[in-house]
Amino acid sequence: MLSRRHGCDFVSMTEPRHWLPWVKGLDAVINCAGIFTATRQQTFDRVHTDAPVALFQACAEAGITRVVQVSALGADVHAYSPFLRSKGRADAFLQMLPLKWMVLRPSLVVGKGGTSSHLMQQLARLPLIPIPGDGKQVIQPVHIEDVALALLHALEQEPACRVVAAVGPRRYTLLDWVAALRQQQDLAEARFCRLPLSLARLICLIGQGLHPLLQTDALDMLQAGSYSELQPFVELLGRMPQSPLHALASSAGESR
Repeated sequence: MLSRRHGCDFVSMTEPRHWLPWVKGLDAVINCAGIFTATRQQTFDRVHTDAPVALFQACAEAGITRVVQVSALGADVHAYSPFLRSKGRADAFLQMLPLKWMVLRPSLVVGKGGTSSHLMQQLARLPLIPIPGDGKQVIQPVHIEDVALALLHALEQEPACRVVAAVGPRRYTLLDWVAALRQQQDLAEARFCRLPLSLARLICLIGQGLHPLLQTDALDMLQAGSYSELQPFVELLGRMPQSPLHALASSAGESR
């Protein structure tokens, strides 16, 4: 059953009783709520932990047969990042409930119009590209269509309580990924300016109000890397994931 109700104020839905009228009669629930920049009203704890925990409790009380949590690669209750810790707490709570659940943890999601995708494309166009550290940070970007297909399969396949990392078919260093984005836009070979991490962190502190991705948290997650074993995601999709570059193919020409 597909609910066609209008949206709710997610951050205020922090008790199961708030969610029960919304989940009544549903067969499954997918929680995709997430923020990358916290504010006084929308904190990581409220958006990523308190509201989802209340939602999951309501699902259990209402007899929902399937719950899928869209988390983030690296999420853990003991993670170094407040963003990842808040996601990890909700993941851990869901796994304790007596229902059929799946936690999907995407790496860097690539899609036309996405904030991070647009920023990376613009960065790749610069004549001299600033890169934090040595540029050897490892990422495994995933096509947004594959994430959507994985969610569909999570609802259609035989329920199995598991955590699956949503990753693309190839691991890139940050240098390689930016170079690939530049090549896709038919630009000359990339020239990089490597920034000391201390300087990169200072830039994030100064610029965090200018762009949602200029965050020290984002820098820390980049340094830690974002990659995982591919096979579980292949099994969920039923095929190899497609290149994340395909998601930006049509927008490359438009951005020039």
